[in-house]
Amino acid sequence: MAAQKYKCTVKWAEREASESLQDLVKSLQAELEAEQKKRVRSETAATRLQNQLRDAFVRERELRLELAEARREDLESERGHCGLPKERELADRGVAGHYPCEEVERAKCQHDERTAPQLCPLIKTEFQYEGGADAAPEIITKEIPYGATELAKLQDRYSRLPRETETEYVWRVSLTGGGQN
Repeated sequence: MAAQKYKCTVKWAEREASESLQDLVKSLQAELEAEQKKRVRSETAATRLQNQLRDAFVRERELRLELAEARREDLESERGHCGLPKERELADRGVAGHYPCEEVERAKCQHDERTAPQLCPLIKTEFQYEGGADAAPEIITKEIPYGATELAKLQDRYSRLPRETETEYVWRVSLTGGGQN
């Protein structure tokens, strides 16, 4: 009898533990479902927000293009006989510009976008003083023909980088011997 009672108690304890675990699993599943729904809602909200931002960026880009086009049209409509609004204002006041408009227009007509500009050779002049006499230095002039690629390489090498201060630029160029060429 004691054995049967013990057996019943063990079965009852096992059943209680099983039911308790099943209740715990059900509550965890319900909590997991709630979290998943919450995540889906937040993902859809984030997706919606991303789409709205993308649309806003596209609209801003379109507005910038429209603004640039309108600005270009305004400048073109302001152009008078000289071609540039500032020169036109100066001409109205009777002040002559540095370069007459006719020369600029002629230069634009002569050099269209398809033709490459003619490059002039670099002329390097050296002064050599013999015996410390400052009166008559010997002048040596050299023509150094540079092609477009060489000029581009020199420009890349010796141009100031955007992140450099003027002092850093001077140091970099002087340390590489840029001022001696």
